[in-house]
Amino acid sequence: MKKILVLLIAIFALTITTVHTASAHELESDTTVGAVLHIQPDDNPMVNTQITYVLAFTDTANKLDLKACDCTVAIQRDGTTIQTQPLDASAKLTSTNTYTFTEPGAYTIRVTGEPKTHDAFSEFNLSYPIRVTEPKSITTQAFPIALAVGFVLLIIILLLVAVRADRMLS
Repeated sequence: MKKILVLLIAIFALTITTVHTASAHELESDTTVGAVLHIQPDDNPMVNTQITYVLAFTDTANKLDLKACDCTVAIQRDGTTIQTQPLDASAKLTSTNTYTFTEPGAYTIRVTGEPKTHDAFSEFNLSYPIRVTEPKSITTQAFPIALAVGFVLLIIILLLVAVRADRMLS
């Protein structure tokens, strides 16, 4: 009985952890400079909702200072630049910018930088593909909850069957 219970708990744990998948932040790099892009809210840009995108930079040469960088960020769609603005350095290695997408689809956030003083750090060009979606409806938001409830009910049924089978064998 204990083996069956442990097996069912393990199956339940695996099932629950696969209900919601999170997207990982990926490091893009060029020369010695790299950055991780995080989009708020929830790394899920939606149409007509202002996003805040944060870039956390790294520099293997330890020379980069965004305040000493002539850095720009461009929003592109199908190779066409929609908007360009200076990168807003909120700290030595962090920038925070905002944008509101007006149409769903595939976009690219392209970040370029060169030092304001010669050879202060390596020039860089980073590119992040993103997908902008329509706002979620209540129906699509409820699906993962319904799925989780279904899995819980399935586990309860399996536990009842296991208990009954154990009693029959005794």
